[in-house]
Amino acid sequence: MKTFLLLTGVAALSLLSIIAGVPQTIGSIYEDWRLRGWREWNAKVQAAGDEVSAITLADGIDQFEARAAVERYFFTRVSGCGFPTVGKDAGAYWEFETAVGIAGAPGAPIKITKKSGLITSHGYPDSSVEVLKWERPIQPPETTAPSGRGSS
Repeated sequence: MKTFLLLTGVAALSLLSIIAGVPQTIGSIYEDWRLRGWREWNAKVQAAGDEVSAITLADGIDQFEARAAVERYFFTRVSGCGFPTVGKDAGAYWEFETAVGIAGAPGAPIKITKKSGLITSHGYPDSSVEVLKWERPIQPPETTAPSGRGSS
């Protein structure tokens, strides 16, 4: 009886590890694809010197290019505080939800067309990837450390 229970327990654990391994395999395939995509994107950015400058419209906007453009749009047009979330493929365009301000309140979604690079968001001016290449996010003013008292 003890042998039967032991074998049954081993078989159950083996079956569970096989079933649990399926999502891990699918996850690792996705992870490999994502990492390869990021490596290619980072190489393009290094060559161009800037994320938005690395975007090319000739082959359409991919997810990495969309993310770079939407981040630049967000920080130049929408808010200096907050972030766009992970984009989702919506057919002819990428759509990004936004979290605005220190509390991360939901904001208007930002859409970027895959073919033309037109960026739109309700309540904010439209832009394009080509325009964003010339704009820079607002930078906080540089602060200098106060000098010590009594220094000459």
